[in-house]
Amino acid sequence: MQIKQFKLGISAAASWAWGVSLGVSFSILKTMGLHSFLPWAVCNILSLFIYGAFVRKYPGYIKLKNSIFIKLAMIGIQIFCIWINIRIMATYIGNGWATTVATIIFLLTYKYKFKFSVESDQWQYLAMVGGLVLVILTGKFNLNVLNYQPVNVSWVVSACIGLMAGPFLDGQQFQRAERIKGVNPWLLASLAFGLYLSLVFFAFLSQGAISQILFAIIIIAVATSTLDSCIAALQDLSGDILAVVISVAALFSWPLFATKTATQIWTWYATARIFIVMPMILYTVWGYRRWNNGKKISIL
Repeated sequence: MQIKQFKLGISAAASWAWGVSLGVSFSILKTMGLHSFLPWAVCNILSLFIYGAFVRKYPGYIKLKNSIFIKLAMIGIQIFCIWINIRIMATYIGNGWATTVATIIFLLTYKYKFKFSVESDQWQYLAMVGGLVLVILTGKFNLNVLNYQPVNVSWVVSACIGLMAGPFLDGQQFQRAERIKGVNPWLLASLAFGLYLSLVFFAFLSQGAISQILFAIIIIAVATSTLDSCIAALQDLSGDILAVVISVAALFSWPLFATKTATQIWTWYATARIFIVMPMILYTVWGYRRWNNGKKISIL
């Protein structure tokens, strides 16, 4: 695999993590238990590879972002992405510092664009994984914190569908899909994200005296990885000037979500995107079948 393709795979995994992935994982393990967490985690890990395999088979799907409605939906998701990632940083380092860190990331991405997002994802991913390894090594392993209640089937099904739909409406992953060749980088992305989520699980079982400090560092790495991808996606969807306007507006308005928990916000987001993605997938598959049958159809 070429180094550029390798970096794109790691970048896809890092940007997919989102700052809330750590908190949401811990919340699921605490409130719903291991039996609900495991299928949720598997769907989360597989979602990138499934998306990559789909766009490889149906490359016209990527062109759907040219539709005004789809583009507006994608922009809305990036605004939400900015809100929730600054929100989770603020939980660990305070509102002022979270806003400052986000501002620095915004300015760097305004200047260096998508290339900065991909390159920064490499060290941000290392910080995520390295921080979690330190949590595990410095903590005390304790299986007693696990919740073994029966699986919440209805929640797991809806959550997994929401997760699978995620990359299919994410401008960040569309940018990477336009540049990734083949499915191997997507396989790498799923494996890299799987490593991250596995370490999150063991970190949940191994917290110690310095865990909160390490979690703050991890959250900054995860959140900033996604934030620079948000800005790059906005530049691609709306142009450089509008990307600045939209992201600055999101930067000043993120405290609106300060009263909601990460799990609540994530659940709303995961559910809403299903109703946009399913028609997009069906339209694409139907279009290709009609094309193969000799009936041309426009993929926007």
